[in-house]
Amino acid sequence: MASTYDPTLPTDLDWIRFQTGDRGSVFGSRDFILDDGEIAAINAPERNKWMAAFRCGSIILNRGFGLTSKAVDGLSISFGDGAESNYRKHLETLRRRGVELQLTVKPFAMLFTP
Repeated sequence: MASTYDPTLPTDLDWIRFQTGDRGSVFGSRDFILDDGEIAAINAPERNKWMAAFRCGSIILNRGFGLTSKAVDGLSISFGDGAESNYRKHLETLRRRGVELQLTVKPFAMLFTP
């Protein structure tokens, strides 16, 4: 499936790409980590785009794009902890905002409506 990004952020998909950093523009290339279908599938069951961005960012980290060190056969290399640590903090901010929005919605209000 295709991967797209519009920097004017007209859709949730573009906003999620912006928040996760998966904008695909690395030295003029269009290399995306998640395709549009994956983001749409993650966004669909979520109650808000903040939680979808958190989940997409977590997937990006789990795929190894937040890798800060590697060890093979006794040889290790570290890239520093700053970038991954900052990304994890950003994801936590997205998650927190998503949860706050969910808590402001009153899902049981319908039960008491005449």
